Amino acid sequence: AGELVKEFLQKQVLESGYGRTSQNQALSALQNYYRIVYHIDLHTEAIPRPKHKQPLPKVLSEDEFVKMYSQCNNEKHQIILKLMYGCGLRRNEVCNLKTEDVNIERELIFVKGKGGKYRAINPGVRLIEDIKSYVKNYKPGTYFIEGQTKGKYSGSSIEKIVKRLAEKAGLKRHLHPHMLRHTFATHHMEKGTELRLIQEALGHASSKTTEIYTKVSRKSIKKMRNLLDDMEI
Repeated sequence: AGELVKEFLQKQVLESGYGRTSQNQALSALQNYYRIVYHIDLHTEAIPRPKHKQPLPKVLSEDEFVKMYSQCNNEKHQIILKLMYGCGLRRNEVCNLKTEDVNIERELIFVKGKGGKYRAINPGVRLIEDIKSYVKNYKPGTYFIEGQTKGKYSGSSIEKIVKRLAEKAGLKRHLHPHMLRHTFATHHMEKGTELRLIQEALGHASSKTTEIYTKVSRKSIKKMRNLLDDMEI
């Protein structure tokens, strides 16, 4: 029965161009048919189910980021964009970043990521100078990025900022904050940054999670140059 099912799937499903979902549905339907009609449990271990294709992350080009950034005249919003694109921070990591974790003297940012684990980020020369200016002008309290009421900044506000700037820049696609993190990783891959350093900067527990960016481009913390240092923004 197993060989008949494999032959059927090959000729009637795969060669007809059906997608992954339809292939799985066909196999499940055949399993139920054999179990109900013939009281046979098909051992489908030998019939490989189609693997789920992990979608490639959507990213911006360097020009697109510069266009979007050029529409931003608010210093706090500029810092938010630079933390996500220049440092690869998640939206929640930006919101949760404590002022005490931005060490200007050591030129390091300590980010509390998933699982409560901290990682060190090199902000680079340009961002450190921007941070000094921001701290002088905004005098942040507990949280490095604060809302109007001096509390934690909201993730929804960051999403609105990104969408508004993308529209003003004339970018013809839907943008969300996480795309800046994807862009950070992909641009580093294109510049030849070691996969291990990208993995550490993103806070990935396994290099397997980071390796998706090798499909987008084939091309110690202080060794990892910040993307913003190569930009005139």
